[in-house]
Amino acid sequence: MRLRLFTSFALRFALLLCLGCFSQSLLAQQKAQRIALVIGNDSYTKIPALVNARSDARAIAASLQKSGFEVILRTDLNDRGMREAVRLFKARLTGGTEAVFYFSGHGVQVGAGNYLLPVDIAPDSEEQVKDDGLALQKVLDEMAEQKTRFAVAIVDACRDNPFPKVGGRNIGAGKGLSASAPATGQMVLYAAGAGQTALDRLGPNDRTPNGVFTRVLLREMDRPGLPVDRILKNVRQEVVRLAQSVGREQVPALYDQSVGEFYFRGGVGSVASEQKPDAAPVALTEAQSEEKFWDDAKAAGNKEGFEAYLESYPRGRYVSLAKANIARLIASVSPPAPSTSTSTTARPNPTAPGSAFKDCSDCPEMVVIPAGRFVMGAAPGEEESEKLPENFRNSSQPQHGVDVAGFSAGKFEVTRGQYRAFVEATGRSSAGGCFVWTGSKFEIDQAKDWRNPGYAQEDPHPVACVSWEDAKAYVVWLSGRTGKAYRLLTEAEWEYAARAGTTTRRFWGDDGDQSCAYANGADQTTKAQVPGWNYLIANCNDRYAYTAPVGSYRANAFGLYDMLGNVGEWTEDCWNENYNSAPTDGRAWTAGNCSRRVLRGGSWGNFPPGLRAAYRNRNSTAFRVSGGGFRVARTN
Repeated sequence: MRLRLFTSFALRFALLLCLGCFSQSLLAQQKAQRIALVIGNDSYTKIPALVNARSDARAIAASLQKSGFEVILRTDLNDRGMREAVRLFKARLTGGTEAVFYFSGHGVQVGAGNYLLPVDIAPDSEEQVKDDGLALQKVLDEMAEQKTRFAVAIVDACRDNPFPKVGGRNIGAGKGLSASAPATGQMVLYAAGAGQTALDRLGPNDRTPNGVFTRVLLREMDRPGLPVDRILKNVRQEVVRLAQSVGREQVPALYDQSVGEFYFRGGVGSVASEQKPDAAPVALTEAQSEEKFWDDAKAAGNKEGFEAYLESYPRGRYVSLAKANIARLIASVSPPAPSTSTSTTARPNPTAPGSAFKDCSDCPEMVVIPAGRFVMGAAPGEEESEKLPENFRNSSQPQHGVDVAGFSAGKFEVTRGQYRAFVEATGRSSAGGCFVWTGSKFEIDQAKDWRNPGYAQEDPHPVACVSWEDAKAYVVWLSGRTGKAYRLLTEAEWEYAARAGTTTRRFWGDDGDQSCAYANGADQTTKAQVPGWNYLIANCNDRYAYTAPVGSYRANAFGLYDMLGNVGEWTEDCWNENYNSAPTDGRAWTAGNCSRRVLRGGSWGNFPPGLRAAYRNRNSTAFRVSGGGFRVARTN
């Protein structure tokens, strides 16, 4: 409703301008046309992906549009797309134009030049980077050639060098970008000084959708009447303070050959200064408006912001996430209902992230997982360096950013005892056998099932030899029994929960041979006690040849146990060969080969490459294997 009223007002106001002030408006446009090119690249395919770049670009574009700029916004551009965007930008520039170029993404210094990297950049050689990267100096030269009145280039690409060593040598400098040499009438702003690395966030609990430099810059750009040099001083001071608060050094750098003053908003001589204080901002497209509204709601992080989003976009892209966040926020401030019973049955109390609860005495114990954003998938080169077999590579690429709404996940994998209660209540059949180790190979044994998966188990062990169809039947039964919305985790939820805020290959780090303190996999115990075992193993001893009682190893930072190892865990998602076109909002991917579903986490039979947060496997929905089980989720 508020957006419709605002839009109606803006249209009436624009009509009045057209009727009474057409000549003055035209004069102002002729006086200083304002053009901006804004690029944000997150989804790199051959080097590590980023999380904030697209959000940064969209927020900057929205701010510039409010200041009277015609904005060319582009995200996740390949080599060709970067060059086409610059050509379009140049074509829109004329003598006297005020121009802004903004880039967020990976950049690297090669020799004396700085190169902004497209998402398909290949880490082959420095010559390759020079050929396929966008030289920052080329952008500055293009603006100078068009004789712009004032030109500003803002570069938030001062990150660690994303390229692996080639032949023992680095491609480009180790970190940051080199000093820039703008032409007369130009100014270049870097997110960090030469040799420094810009911070994307201030720690694992920082959920702000923008990088540290850009979030501060946005605030200062929106302040009317401040010249750009004063804005930079304010930005530099605040960024330095924020970086120091987490023990880092980051000092935004300015290279200034400008003549005269430049204002983002409300300065003398700019189009923005010609606008009345209450003038409506330049209209965004519907998609841009929704993205900006959603980013603002997430940044505010309160119930009112998410409700305002739902009111304005009742059929928007983020409706389910908004509703989930509202439910989470309501739960976090609502005290549990007073007990009117002397029963010792555990009562559900999903409140703050990390809280544990049970919906019945023998239900799976659940842990509240916070909403957040993470980079999903294996980093380029990860699976090769882990010596993963060729046919298992590339399915967990390209890396991509994913927003995950808050939910609850099983603290442990579903146990044999919990599954027995389901079978006794429903009569679920286990006919069809199970794929088990026979002493020389894996094969189907018709006599094996969850009661006898080919090795000894007790009730505290995770249930094994269950299919995806079995797991789905269990969550349907559990939902009916408790009146709560139980389900399987989506694949994105699973990886988010397994990583628990980390970016390493495993939640404890990169070293697979340290797994025995954290996960039950194939190791020295397996080699010693499993007859005929001829697969690779970890160089440690986890004490269990097959499954271990749930919770036998250390939990991750979310308080979840056995996210890696013990048994592989069925997820809701259909199988796809890679992450091209994968959802970015945490929902299940229900397109693709739905006769096969995704298993995550590896099992007691996996050696270290299969015990990674990014590792994926798949099987048919009716398939049962002695290393296959599941964990439940619950919508809060």
